[in-house]
Amino acid sequence: NVTWTLFPILCAYSIVFIKSLLSISALVLNDNDDVPQYTASAPFCTAAFNDSKGFGKIHPGEDPDLTIRLWKLGYETRLISNAYVFHKRRIDWAKFYKQVNKFGKARPILNARYPEYDKITYWFPSLFLFGGFLSVLLLMFGINWLIFCYVFYFLLLFSESILKERKINIALLTIFAAIIQFYGYGKGFIYATYKIKV
Repeated sequence: NVTWTLFPILCAYSIVFIKSLLSISALVLNDNDDVPQYTASAPFCTAAFNDSKGFGKIHPGEDPDLTIRLWKLGYETRLISNAYVFHKRRIDWAKFYKQVNKFGKARPILNARYPEYDKITYWFPSLFLFGGFLSVLLLMFGINWLIFCYVFYFLLLFSESILKERKINIALLTIFAAIIQFYGYGKGFIYATYKIKV
């Protein structure tokens, strides 16, 4: 098993198994149309796709946007827990940063469109980023408890990766990937939130 933070390194190319997509977005069926249609992200019935007018003009963020619109139209979504998904991830750190930064920028747009689906958890990468800067600042004044929280978190990541992968270089890259992900997403989220609010 590979931790999700290692995908930018280990998954240069991937394919989508049409018959076994992980439906994080939706598996939508109804009584009249029980044959799901498959897209790059989720299987759902033709009626649902037609009713929702398909994917919106937002990228990234098209999957949650479509899912929310389907919910508003009365369709139900389900998680297919035993399905597998093979998802393309970026093959170098700069591309991975760019991808997660765009994800961070898309979330405030979705929050503005659908405020009833806004969650505090969307702020966590930005709070992680602020906390990291604050921990360094506090360390300059001899206050070290916050930076120890970060050290503990990264030691947990390192330990999980060592237990699963049994390779020190992969465990170190896990920490690096997590930092890039939090920084990229958090920075994008803050930027887009500022642009929308101001």
